Amino acid sequence: MKLKHKLPLVSILLLIVAFVSLWLGTQRTALNFIMDYQHKMSLLNIETRTKDIEHSINDGKHKLKRIIDKLDITHLNWQKNSPYFYNELEGSAFDKIGLVYSDRTYNITGSDVLGDLSDREYLEQVFEGEIVISDPIYSRSDGTYQIVIGIPVNNNYEVVGAVIGTIPMINIEEIIHSLNIEGRGYGFLINKHGNVILHPKSDEIPYDNFFQYSGIDRFHAKNGYIPYENFNKIKKYAFFKELEGTELFIVISINQSDLYSPITRIFNKNLMIFSLVLILVLFLTNILIKKMLKPINSLIDGMKKVEDGEYILQVPVDKMDEIGDIAIQFNKTIEAISFRDEELQALNEELAASFEEINQTSDKLLQSYFDIIRALVTAMELKDSYTKGHSERVMEYSLMLGKKINLTGKELEILRHGSILHDIGKLGIPDNILLKPDKLSDEEYQFIQKHPEKGEAFIGNLEFLQDSLSIIRNHHERIDGMGYPDGLKGDEIPQLVKIVTIADSYDAMITNRAYKKPLNKEEAIKELIKYKEIQFDSYLVDKFIEAILES
Repeated sequence: MKLKHKLPLVSILLLIVAFVSLWLGTQRTALNFIMDYQHKMSLLNIETRTKDIEHSINDGKHKLKRIIDKLDITHLNWQKNSPYFYNELEGSAFDKIGLVYSDRTYNITGSDVLGDLSDREYLEQVFEGEIVISDPIYSRSDGTYQIVIGIPVNNNYEVVGAVIGTIPMINIEEIIHSLNIEGRGYGFLINKHGNVILHPKSDEIPYDNFFQYSGIDRFHAKNGYIPYENFNKIKKYAFFKELEGTELFIVISINQSDLYSPITRIFNKNLMIFSLVLILVLFLTNILIKKMLKPINSLIDGMKKVEDGEYILQVPVDKMDEIGDIAIQFNKTIEAISFRDEELQALNEELAASFEEINQTSDKLLQSYFDIIRALVTAMELKDSYTKGHSERVMEYSLMLGKKINLTGKELEILRHGSILHDIGKLGIPDNILLKPDKLSDEEYQFIQKHPEKGEAFIGNLEFLQDSLSIIRNHHERIDGMGYPDGLKGDEIPQLVKIVTIADSYDAMITNRAYKKPLNKEEAIKELIKYKEIQFDSYLVDKFIEAILES
C-alpha cells in the first residue's frame, strides 16, 4: 500500500479508535447518570403527585384518633357519640366515618342502619390492636372501591371496638393513572405482596402479581428501581416508592429504550458531529499528503529516468527538510553513477570486442575440426565409387525431413553433424572387407556391423559433437528391435536417429551398389511404406515421402 493511501487510512483509524474509546468510556458513566437522574425524578414525581394521598391518610388517622379521645369507651353508643363523627367528617378526605363494635356490627355516618363487617379481613388486625390501612375494597353499600383506615378502641389494654374511615379510590386512581416519566411509561399501584391494585391497562396486562411477573420476591427498600422484561421480551425498568403510612407501593414502568432516549439523542448528535469532523479531517489530510508527497514523487520520477539510463538528471530541491536532504544525496549519487557509467561503457565495449573475437576464433576452430572429419569421410567414400557422395546426400535428406517436422535450429545443427558423420566408423573397416565386390561372409558382415561403435569411439572426445553421438552409434537400429548394435526399439530410439535411418536407407535404395541395382523413386517409396513400424517410424516415413514428392 502506498504512503498516499496509508496516511489517510491511519488517520481515519486513529479517529475512529479515539471516538469508540471515548464512546465506550462515557457510555457506562452516562447510563449510570441517567438511571440515577431518572430515579430521583421518578421519586420526586411520585412524591409530588401522591403528596395529597399521603396527607389525606395521615390527616385521616389524626381525625380518627381525636374521635377515640372523645369517646366514652366504657359504653360505646352511636347516638351519643355520632356528633364527634360528623364533626371530624367535615373537611376531611373521608366520605364516611363509622364505629365498629366488638361483634363486628357497625354504625356509620349517612346511615341509621346497623351494618355487619364480620367478613372484612382487615378488622381482624384492628381487633388485634393494629392500626390498619386496607387494600382497596369494594363497598356494597356505595358500589365503589375505597381504602379503609381502622384504629382500635382500647379499654384497659383490651380492644372493645374500632373507629373506621373510608377514603374513595376515585381520587387516588386519577393520580396513579397520571404518573409517567417525561410523557413515557405509566403508573400503577400494588400491595406489599405484589398484587396489582390499580393499573391503567388492567384489561391488557397478562399478570395479577407484579413480583412474580418481574421475577423478584419483593421490594427490598421503600424506594428504588428494578430492571425486568415483559412477556414480549422488551427490557423495562420499574421505579417504585412505598406510599407513606401504608403497605402499598406506587410503581412507574417504562421501556429501557424510552428511558435511555435522552442519552441516545446526545450520542446520535455526537455521531453526526464526528462524521462531519471525519470528512473534514479526511479532506485536509488528503491536501496535506499531496503537498508532502510532491517532492517524493519528483524523486521517484527522477529514479525512473535514471533507471532508463538518463544519468545527467538533477532533481530540484524546493525545501531544506528531510526530503530535501534525500534529494541532495540523490543528485550526488547520480553524478557518481554517471561518471562510473562512462568508465563501465568503455570497459564493456572492450569486453564485447574481445568476446566477438573469441567467438569468431572458436567458431572457426570448430568448423576446422568438422571440415577435417568431413574430408576424411569424403576421402573414405572416394575409395568406393558406389558410395561416393552418400554422406552428403544423407545429410541433405535428413535436414529436409527435419525442416518438414519443424525441428529447432539447435536440433537441425545436431542432425547436420550426425548425418554427415554417420558412417565415419567405416574408417576403421579394412578395405578388403569394405570394398569387397562379392557377398560378405557372416564373419565379415559382423565386422561391418561394428562400424557404428567405431564411429562413436572415433569422435567421442570431441566436445562439440557429443549431442550427435547417438546418431552415429544407433543409425542402424530398427523399430522392431532387430537392429544393431544395441537392439533398441520403438520410442527407445531418439527421433533424430530415426530421421537419419530413413535418409540412409532411402539413399542406399536409389543408388547403385556392387551387390544390387538402384531402385527408382516410386519403388524406393514403396519399400519405405512396406517397412513402416518394422524398420522405420510411420510418422516420419509419411513426412519424408511428402518432402520427397514436394522437392
